[in-house]
Amino acid sequence: MRLGIPRSLFFFYYNPFWTTLWRELEVDYLISPPTTPAILQQGLELALDEFCLPVKVHYGHLAYLEDRVDLIFSPAFGRWGKRGHFCPKLKAIHDLVKRRFPRAVEFWHDLDAKEMLQPGPWWKVVANMVPGVKKKKFHAAWKEAQRQQTAFQQLWAAGYNPLAAVARLDGERPEEPEDPSVLKIGEPGLPSTLKRGEPEGPSGLKIAVLGHPYLVYDETLNQQIFSLLQGENVRIYTKETIPPSAQGESWPSQRKEVFWPLGQQLLAAALHYSTAERVDGIIFLTACLCGPDAIISELLAKYMARLSGMPALLNLTLDEHTGRAGLETRVEAFIDLLHWRKKNAAV
Repeated sequence: MRLGIPRSLFFFYYNPFWTTLWRELEVDYLISPPTTPAILQQGLELALDEFCLPVKVHYGHLAYLEDRVDLIFSPAFGRWGKRGHFCPKLKAIHDLVKRRFPRAVEFWHDLDAKEMLQPGPWWKVVANMVPGVKKKKFHAAWKEAQRQQTAFQQLWAAGYNPLAAVARLDGERPEEPEDPSVLKIGEPGLPSTLKRGEPEGPSGLKIAVLGHPYLVYDETLNQQIFSLLQGENVRIYTKETIPPSAQGESWPSQRKEVFWPLGQQLLAAALHYSTAERVDGIIFLTACLCGPDAIISELLAKYMARLSGMPALLNLTLDEHTGRAGLETRVEAFIDLLHWRKKNAAV
C-alpha cells in the first residue's frame, strides 16, 4: 500500500510529523511535488470558483496523487487550542475532498491547549488502514513524530524557516553553515535564501514577508517573491523567525485576540517587526476569497496607522490570475518607496 501526501495547505507546518509517523509505521508514502502551473491548473478545473487559491491548489495536489497511490492522506482541521479554530473552509475541507477523491482518508488535526495533536482519532483510522498494526507500535511512532515536530519548531526559534528546518532534520545540512545568518529556503538546489541581521551595504533593506504558510512558502503561488527581494539586496524575515516569546503579543490598541490563532500570530509578528526587531517594510500576503485574511489585513493596517514611525505596509492579494509582472511592479515600487523613506528620514 502506498499513501499519497499532498504538498499543500499545512504541509509546510506538519511535514515532519506526517512523514515521521508513516515512516515509523513502515507505510510507503509519496509526497506530491512542489506546486507547478500544471498542478495549479488541475486544481482550478476541479475546485469550485468560491474556494480560495490555497484550497484550489490543494485539489491540484490531490489530483496529482490520485492515480499514483492507493490511499490519499486528507488532513482535516478543527480546533486550535482552547478557544481558537482553523478557518471555516479548512474545517470542512475533507468533506469536500471526499466527494471528488473517494480514496481520501481523513486525519483530524484538533490541537489541545498546548497546540499538540491528539492521537485518538488517528489510531482509529490507522488500525483500519494498516493491517496488523499494534497499538504499542502506533504510540511509539506517535511519540517519535511528536519529537521530530518539536525539533522542527525549535529550529524556527533558531531562525530557520520551515523549509530550511525540514532540510536540516532530514540531514541534508548536517554541518553548521559558515555564515549562520544564511538560511536556505525551498527545495534543495534552489538559490533562494533568507538572511537575518543587517543587509549588505548601506542601501540594503529589511522586509518581513508575512502570511499563511501555504502562500509564503509556495513559490508558484507567491511568484517567487523571495528571489525578487533577494535581487534587490533585501534581508527577509517571516513569522516563523520571531522569538517564541513574541508569538502571544498583542497590539496596544487590540482589545482581544482574533478568532483564528494563526491570524493572531501574524499580528504578533507584525508587532515584533515594527517595534522589537524593526524592519523597513512589511509585505502581507493574502489569498483572494479568504475571510480571515480580509479581517487580519484590515486590523493590521488599522493598528499600524495608530502608532507613529511604523514600517511601510504592502498588502498583496494573490489569486490564480496573479502574474509575475504585476507582482514584480508592485514590489519594486514598494522598495523604491522604502529607499526614499530611508534617504529622507520620512515617517
